[in-house]
Amino acid sequence: MTAEEELLEFCKEPRSINDIKDFLGLKTINQASWRFTRPLVKQGKLRFTIPSNPCHLLQRYVNTAVEDTPELQEKIKLVSKSVSNLALEEKVLEFCKDPRTLQEIAKHLNINHSSLVKKRTVKPLLNEGKLKLRYPHDPLYQYQEYMVIDCDTMQLTQDNIINFCKTPRYKNEIRDCFKLNVRLARRFINPLVESGKLVYAECIKHGKTLVLSKLVANKNNKKEY
Repeated sequence: MTAEEELLEFCKEPRSINDIKDFLGLKTINQASWRFTRPLVKQGKLRFTIPSNPCHLLQRYVNTAVEDTPELQEKIKLVSKSVSNLALEEKVLEFCKDPRTLQEIAKHLNINHSSLVKKRTVKPLLNEGKLKLRYPHDPLYQYQEYMVIDCDTMQLTQDNIINFCKTPRYKNEIRDCFKLNVRLARRFINPLVESGKLVYAECIKHGKTLVLSKLVANKNNKKEY
């Protein structure tokens, strides 16, 4: 097997130029680049994992004969991240087993700027489907919380609230299920009542006082939610 064939076999996994240099036993990166990676890329036998920036610090090379599967994409994502970023992401995923705000995440990581945390860790994890929003209908909500995909806390969506109320529920039950304080309950439950998507199962009079009882999904509501 020639050196080129051995290299193509080696690059069935994403490899950095340093990996390739060491694998071929060369003294410098330039030798690996000029003698091997550049010609093989031109011949269409190797491809960049970051084609938009061939000189990127985290650039990797992959054999073009390898099928572009989700598993390969996951490997490329992992090797394209710095060790420090991977460590941060692991901390975020562990911390977000319960819903957390961006400010709580930043404090947990000892990073002063929450915008930096969002850019470096939270947004990439959302894009990769490892985190989800607690309030997905309002991504820019100032008290937005982030949680891992298999978190026990349900996402606060109209669909989830209405499905929960297919069995009549007191407001306290809804609040407990979705872990809402009074302010959030008003913000997310009241509009469903006002739009007729939730209705009161019955109203009981105590003297002149009208007491509203359990809420239930309105079966007659034809609107999509």
